[in-house]
Amino acid sequence: MNCSEYKRARRPEQKKERMQEIEDAVDRMFHDETYHDITLTNIAENMGMSRGNLYKYVTTVEEIFMSLYLKKQCQCMTDIMNTFFECDMDEENVECPEGDYEKYECSHFVPKSMSNEKFAKTLAGVFTENIDLFKYHDILGCIIETNVPVDKLAEFEKNMESMRYPICLAIKTHCPKASDCDLKLFYRSILYQGCGLYNQTHKTKNLTEALALANLPVDDVDFENELYKFILIYLNNYTTLLEK
Repeated sequence: MNCSEYKRARRPEQKKERMQEIEDAVDRMFHDETYHDITLTNIAENMGMSRGNLYKYVTTVEEIFMSLYLKKQCQCMTDIMNTFFECDMDEENVECPEGDYEKYECSHFVPKSMSNEKFAKTLAGVFTENIDLFKYHDILGCIIETNVPVDKLAEFEKNMESMRYPICLAIKTHCPKASDCDLKLFYRSILYQGCGLYNQTHKTKNLTEALALANLPVDDVDFENELYKFILIYLNNYTTLLEK
């Protein structure tokens, strides 16, 4: 698409489609460039539109990244709900609310019984399928949340928190004695560990070249297996403490 071909979206559904196109473009760019290299100017250039037209949909790079983060998290939470729970709803013409995080608290969701090892392996698998969540979370606190207005950040934090019900429910059903603070700490610990592992398994070109120049080894890290071991150790230690 070039600027002469670009047409401004006027209907609400067109604007929604245009925003999706913008987010898709930024998501692709973020896999090839650093956050600081992504500006409204080069987003517009990447999409073949003028910066002025881009301003009709977004005003900052941060708001695009916040929206992308929420979508990455929502997809991950949907996968967790679909993986750790079964829906026993059998009424005709009634749809189960999977995929809609605002309706996750449903009496028809039945948890699957798992050992600590199975739970850890399954959860690590889900997070590996949603590995982009860690890429985005890695810049959340140090960059995104420091560069947005307080009102926008408050809305984002509220939405992010409301989406976390599935992971908390999965942990709670596996560890019934866990408190709300325990659930949040467990999830945060997974996020922090996942970010560290992501950076080890997705080294930048500069870092790879620097390690080679310094004659230092490039560690071969298995993201899923390392995250699985972390979750299992955490879970085993936690369940042991609860039993005391």
